[in-house]
This record gives sequence, C-alpha cells and structure tokens, in this order.
Amino acid sequence: MSESSKNILKFFSALAVVPLLILGFLYLGGERNTRLTVKGSNLPQFEMSGSGTLRVLRITGQKKQREAIGPDSVTCWMIESENGYTQAGAIELLSPITYGKIPQTYVQKYPEQGEAPLFVEGQIYTVFAEAMGAKHGTKRFFIQDGKAVEMSN
Repeated sequence: MSESSKNILKFFSALAVVPLLILGFLYLGGERNTRLTVKGSNLPQFEMSGSGTLRVLRITGQKKQREAIGPDSVTCWMIESENGYTQAGAIELLSPITYGKIPQTYVQKYPEQGEAPLFVEGQIYTVFAEAMGAKHGTKRFFIQDGKAVEMSN
C-alpha cells in the first residue's frame, strides 16, 4: 500500500470518530429524563437520576388525607424547593431522598404539620418527581412484608 493510500485511510478513520464524539457530547450535555427507583422498607428511599432540578417530590396514596381538590387530597407527603424553580437542587445530588426526611433547601408542604404517615401494607402509592430542565419522573409502589415493592408504570 502506498504512503498516500495510508494517509487517506488514516484521514477517513479519524473522520469516522467525529460523529461518535459529537453523540457522546450530546448525551452528556443533553437533557436526561428523570428516573425513579424505590428501595427499602416502610420508610423507602427514592433514588433519582436525570439532568433536571427537583421542584417537587410528591407521594400520593389511595386514601383521602385532607379536604382538597385533585392530587392534594390524597398526597401523603410532599416537599418542594423553598427557593422555587430557579434554585431547586440538582436531582442527582439530592438522591436518594428518604420518605419523611426533608433535604436542605426544601420544605414540607404535606402533611401540613407533623411527620409523614407510615404506608399501609398492600395499598398502592405513587411517587412523582417534578423536574425542571428534564421530563418528570413517576413510579408506583406498594409495601409488602415491610418492604417497598416497585410496580411497572
């Protein structure tokens, strides 16, 4: 093979790497949807990943918790950024959040007073992570034999 043929081959080999590098940068710098995993016991941990910031984390159940309209009526526990959307914490830095434990720079909205209620075995709950800068995340779960069990969405 001649020297010029080798140089042309090297050029095209190097050129083939460029699209892979661009795709890699897009993945690392682009939006990644919020994903949730529920682990643990009757005080489960909510592991989160994604490129957004966490505005609200809400856990709803099947039983009415308060006189309200919509999801607020069945919300067991809800925390929100005390600084609003613009200064909410990065989802991946807050993860995991343990049910009933309020991370720094967040406030508990529900229950209005006191601690988050324990989950009832066999009832279905939904955790909803409202994100800014990425799609929200949702996961359904229930408690069985004292352990959190995820359901497929």
